Amino acid sequence: MNQEKHIEKIYPREIIVATNLAARGNDIKTDHIEKYGGLHVIVTFMPSNKRVEEQAFGRTTRQGKHGTGQRIINAASLAHYKNFNIQKITALRDSIKINMLDDFQKRELQIITLKDERFTKFCLLLNEIREKIREKNSLYVKIKNQAKRIFTNISPSVLESNILLSIEEQWAMFLYQIDNQKAPTDSKIFHEQFEKFSKKIRENYENYCIIKNPYCHIAIADDLVINDSSLYRNYDNAMKHFDRAIELDSKHSAAAFAGKGWLLLKGKENFFRSNKQSIDYKEMAIRLFNKALEILSEEMSALTVIQSFLQHRCQNTNTDLSKQLIQKYNILGSYCNSLENTVKIIKKSQRLIQITELQIYNTKSLKECGKWCDIRLISYNRLDHYKTLIPNSKKIIVTKEKNNIVTVFYIQKNKDRLREWIVNDSTLSNALLSLSYDETILDRDIHIKIHILIYEKLKSKNGHIREEFPAFLQQSTDHNQYEVTFNDLTVRQDSGTKDQAIEIIDKMLSQNENSLFDKSIELSPLKKVKCFPKKSGILDYDYEHINITIQQINAEKLRDFLNPNIEVKELTKEEALTQLKENTCFFDRYLLPETWSLDSCRINLEITSENNNIPEKMTDLSVKIAMKLIAERIDQNERFNLNFVSANQTAKILEKALYRSNITIEFIGLTAENVEEKLRTIVSRSITLELIDNKETLLKVIDSLTTERIQLYSRVKEHGITEVVNKIRAEQKISEITDKSTTMKLIDVNKSIVDNILDICPNANFNMTPINIQNKCLLIGLKDELINVKFDMLQKKAAKTIIEQIRKHKLEFSLIFTQLTSHEAKQIIELAPIEQENVEVHRFKTLSELFMSQLRPNLELAEFSGRGIEYLIEINEKKFIPWTSIASICALASIQMAIGGL
Repeated sequence: MNQEKHIEKIYPREIIVATNLAARGNDIKTDHIEKYGGLHVIVTFMPSNKRVEEQAFGRTTRQGKHGTGQRIINAASLAHYKNFNIQKITALRDSIKINMLDDFQKRELQIITLKDERFTKFCLLLNEIREKIREKNSLYVKIKNQAKRIFTNISPSVLESNILLSIEEQWAMFLYQIDNQKAPTDSKIFHEQFEKFSKKIRENYENYCIIKNPYCHIAIADDLVINDSSLYRNYDNAMKHFDRAIELDSKHSAAAFAGKGWLLLKGKENFFRSNKQSIDYKEMAIRLFNKALEILSEEMSALTVIQSFLQHRCQNTNTDLSKQLIQKYNILGSYCNSLENTVKIIKKSQRLIQITELQIYNTKSLKECGKWCDIRLISYNRLDHYKTLIPNSKKIIVTKEKNNIVTVFYIQKNKDRLREWIVNDSTLSNALLSLSYDETILDRDIHIKIHILIYEKLKSKNGHIREEFPAFLQQSTDHNQYEVTFNDLTVRQDSGTKDQAIEIIDKMLSQNENSLFDKSIELSPLKKVKCFPKKSGILDYDYEHINITIQQINAEKLRDFLNPNIEVKELTKEEALTQLKENTCFFDRYLLPETWSLDSCRINLEITSENNNIPEKMTDLSVKIAMKLIAERIDQNERFNLNFVSANQTAKILEKALYRSNITIEFIGLTAENVEEKLRTIVSRSITLELIDNKETLLKVIDSLTTERIQLYSRVKEHGITEVVNKIRAEQKISEITDKSTTMKLIDVNKSIVDNILDICPNANFNMTPINIQNKCLLIGLKDELINVKFDMLQKKAAKTIIEQIRKHKLEFSLIFTQLTSHEAKQIIELAPIEQENVEVHRFKTLSELFMSQLRPNLELAEFSGRGIEYLIEINEKKFIPWTSIASICALASIQMAIGGL
C-alpha cells in the first residue's frame, strides 16, 4: 500500500505520525498551511548523527517555505549520558560519530581496500585453475568446445563448476577469518596470508583434494556415471568421488552410498566385452543401499518430529512451512521406495538357498520315544515300599518329612543307582510343601512349573527324566532331517528354454528305474564285479518329498487353477456373447445340431437383474442354445454369469499330477473373526494354527493345551530358528523371550482346541492351515485374500508338470526338497545348477518426473538435487548372461555350520 499518497498535501489541524523514513524523499505540499506559519516538525528521538537531524528539520523550510522544528526527548533514552544539557549531548554525539568515521578510515576502509586488491588476484587464481581443468580434457572435448565457441559461450562442465564453487567457498571462509580479527590489519600480514591461501589452493588442486563439500563430490560422480558415455574410463574416478564424499560427511551422504551401489551394478561398461564386476558386487551393493536407507530414514524421522512440533504449536496444516515439510518427506519417501525395490531385485537375483534343520516328530516317535517320567508324591514312611519300584518304572519320587524337608529320589543314568536330592530351592520347596502326599502322581497340566524345575535339576545331575528311547532311535546317529529350498529360479531362453527348477529336479533324481542298477562287468576269468545299486542322481527315482510353494498369491488365482469349471461373472450381453464365441469353435456354434457339441463344452447360465432378486438359472446348455437365449434378452441392465463345465485344462492337468499328492493352503494375516469364518466354511481333518501375540497370552494358550507338538520361531541376530518342541519346553523357551511378541505354531490340532484358543487370545494375528481339506470346501473357502500354497508329497513327474503350469501364469515359486539326510542336503547344494545373473541399471529418472508441472515443488527438489539424490534408479535382471554362482558356496557354509561341519 502506497501510504505516501495520503500525505502529499497538508491541511490545517492535521497531525502526521511517522517514522524517520518520512523524512526521506517525500515531497509534502504545505501551501494550505503557509499562512499559519508552515509545517511544524517534532523529533521524539535523539538522531544518530547531525545529517539525520538536519534531514528531519529540513522538512520544515523546503523551497523557501515557512516552518518550525523542535526536539522532545524522553529522559530515559538519555540515561547513558552524564547530563541532560542538550548542547553538550549534541556535541558528544557528534564527537562519537567523528571517532567512528576515523576508526572506519583507519581499519575498515583499509580492510576493504585490501580485500579489493586480493579479490583481483583471487579472480586470476580462479582463471588459472579453470585453465588447468580444461587442459585435462580429452582431445575430443577440446575440439568440441572450440567449435562451440564460434556460435555461443561454453558452459562450464559439472567438474569445473563444482571445483570452482569449492574454491569460492574457501575464499569466503578466508574473508570471514579476516573480518573476525580484532587487531588492526597489517597490509603485509594480509598479503602473506593470501599467498599462503593461494599456495594451499594450488597444492590441494594438484593433490585432488581441493573439494571440501561432500555434495560437490556427489554431483561430479553423478555426472560421470549418468551423463558421461565413457563409464569404463571414468568408473574408478566416479568411485573415488563417492568415497571422498563419504569421508567428508558419512552421516549425511546417503546419495554417495546409493551412488556407489549403483556404480557397482553398472560395472565398468565396455563396448566390446560385458561389464566387469567384482565377484561380490551384489552383496556390496546391498550393504551400500541399506546404509543409504538408514541415513534417509533418520532424516525422515527428523522431519516427522518437526512436523509434530509444528502441529502442536499450530493446528493449521495448510501453512507454507507444513506444506514444505510434507513435500520434503514425500521426496525422501519416493527415493527410499526406489532403493528398497532395488535391494529386493538384487536379493532375488542371488538365487538364495534356504536350509532348514528340523527335529521330526512323527506318530511313531511320539508313542515310543522319551515319555516324561511321572512324579509321584508319597509320605516318608512309605518310601521303602516305592524304592524297589523306582528302578523298574523309572519314576521320580518326592517325599516330605515331619520337619518339612522335601527330598527327591531318582535313578542316575548308565548306573541305574538310586540317588536322592534334598530340595534347597526355596521357590520349589514352598510349592512342594503345599501339596498333599497321598501317593498320587503330580498333575503335569496343573503344576507345570514344578515339573520344569525338577526336570532341569535332575538333568544337571544326569538323572532319568525320560523313559528309554526305542532301539531304532538309540542306534541312529542323526535324528534331524533337512529341507533345502531354492528361491527365485528363472527360465532362460538364450539357447532353448532352460528352466532352472526343471534342471534341478532332473539333476537330483534318477532318470528312470532301469538306471538304478549297473550290469555286472567281467574284469578277469577269476573275478567279477558284483551288482550294486547305483543312482544316476542324488535321490531315488521314486523320491516323493518334493514341495512347490507359492507365497502370498491371491486366493482367486488358485481357485482359477483348481476349479474344473471356468467361471466368468457380471458380464453384459455383448461380453457374454463374446466369451461364448472365444471359448468354442465355429462348427459348434453354427453348423452342428443343437443336441450335439464338438467341443463337448456345456454351459451353466445365470441371469441377474436389478428388478428381480432371484436369478434365473439354466444348466447343461450347449453353446448354441446359450447364445440364442442371451441374444433374445431385451433388458440391457441384465448381467450374465457363465460357467463352462469341465473346461479348465489347467485343472485337469493338475488333477492328474496331484493324484497322489497334497495341496496345503495357509491363510495368512487372519483375525479371530476370520478364523471362525474359515472353520465354518472349510472342512478338514485337523488344523495347524500359527499365532502371533505377547508371551503372556501364549503361555496361557500352552497351559490349556493337550497337544505335544509346538513349533517355535526365534530370531538370533539375522537368522531365524524354527524348532518343534513339547509343551514343557515350549513354555520354558517362551518364558525366556524378551521380545514383546513372538510366534508359535500348533501342529495338527482339532477345531475345539482352536475355538478355545480364540477365546484366550482374541486380538492375536493368525495364520491357519487346514490339513487334508476337502476340494469342494476349498473352492468355497477361497475368497479375495492372500494365501500361501504348497504342493507337497510330489514325485518327479508331478513336480515338473506343476512347474510348467505355474510358469505359464508367470508366478514365482520356491522348490523344496524335504526329509533329506545331512549328506543328501550337502550333495544337492553342491550340484544344483543355479546360475546367478548380472544385475544392470535398466533406466533412471529424476524425482521431478514424479510431480505434475503445476504441482512440482521446485524449491524442495532443487535442495535435494543439490545434495545428489535427484535420481531414482530402476534396475532389472540382465537375462542370458551366466554368472559364477556363489549361492551354493554360501548355502554349503550354512549347512556345514548346522550339521557340525561336514
